Amino acid sequence: MKKLPRALNRILLFVFGLLFLATGAALVGVTTYAPLRELAFKYRSRLDSGYASLAQQATFQVSGYQFSWVQVGLIAVAIIVALLLITWIFSQGGGKIRSLALNAAGKDSEKEGEITAELGLIQDLIEQEVTDSRWISSLKVASWEVKKRPGLLLSAAVYKGANPQEVKAELKRAIATLDQVLGIKMPILVRLTTNWRSNLGSADRVDS
Repeated sequence: MKKLPRALNRILLFVFGLLFLATGAALVGVTTYAPLRELAFKYRSRLDSGYASLAQQATFQVSGYQFSWVQVGLIAVAIIVALLLITWIFSQGGGKIRSLALNAAGKDSEKEGEITAELGLIQDLIEQEVTDSRWISSLKVASWEVKKRPGLLLSAAVYKGANPQEVKAELKRAIATLDQVLGIKMPILVRLTTNWRSNLGSADRVDS
């Protein structure tokens, strides 16, 4: 989660969860428990009369039309809440990047400008190192920015019967070559998985 801290996300989810749980419990109670339903209707009538009285007192006119400040305020609050929720929704799962900075740039750096490497180039470099592997059928590389630092997720689809130690050694050599070419070392998470190509074939168990 790039745009919102994880702790804040959990707090918001906890608060909204409690609100939805309380609302659901109240609705069930009102529909199933007669005294609670009568109490709800009683307070609803009071709220309706209080709101109507307040809305009639706080009014203004625009081009001959009469509006209530209470209604305008409630609409403004609803719009603000909706915008905040939309922003929160679209901030989830962020952090993916398509290019990685290879040098520090800016006023605090002696280097002018920024050198970047596209994700496709990084994937090509790694695939070139493991192209002769008998264990790996395909590779997929993704990149995230975590705490303003780029990191890689390397997903390697391996054949059935693949030797994990040899796969690890091959990927380690590929990552070492990547570090040498790029000139930086970044956090890399390696995940071994399978896909339809690796499921159709199998790794050789005996060397010829």
